Amino acid sequence: MDNTKYVQVDVIYQRLTQRIKKCQIDFYDVAEWCTDCMINEIGYSKDMYEYRDVLLTISDYQAAVPTNCFRIECVKRNDRIVNYINNGAYLNFEYNYTNVYIDYWAIPTDADTGLPVVPRGYEDACMWYCLKSLNLEDYLEGTMDQNRWNTINTELEVAKAKALANSSKLDRNTRIKMLRAMHTIYFNFEDVSAR
Repeated sequence: MDNTKYVQVDVIYQRLTQRIKKCQIDFYDVAEWCTDCMINEIGYSKDMYEYRDVLLTISDYQAAVPTNCFRIECVKRNDRIVNYINNGAYLNFEYNYTNVYIDYWAIPTDADTGLPVVPRGYEDACMWYCLKSLNLEDYLEGTMDQNRWNTINTELEVAKAKALANSSKLDRNTRIKMLRAMHTIYFNFEDVSAR
């Protein structure tokens, strides 16, 4: 059964390989570009997962950053914040602790492959971003004409706007929660201002 919320990266990969038959495209490059598009181009944050108190084992003053980590909120030990240096793949520590706990935000990933999944509605933006990334070297070397490059950029901007519009649509459940929160805030404000 298809997932109604996400598509796998191989859907974007298949779309690219159907359109560009002369070029060899690396699947893992497409996965990386899709993640880059969602995070840096679209500003993807709606479906990020928040992980709290995830145990990291430290060996030789460092611990591996979880592969799905987008942003680290804090690192702690015995409920105290610990100083660390994040070099991208590892967290380095001043002291050789045995373990620490990390709070972080993560992008959704496929449970079977560990690869990122793309929210429905983001497929076009990811595809055009991948196409732009594929042709960047040709454009910089002057082997791609300006009109093609402008077309790719224009299509990317349109697809990003559509993706943002899709992500801002709220389902009924979320709308009800927001209305309840606004209602609570309003009446709490009325109580405070009446004093």
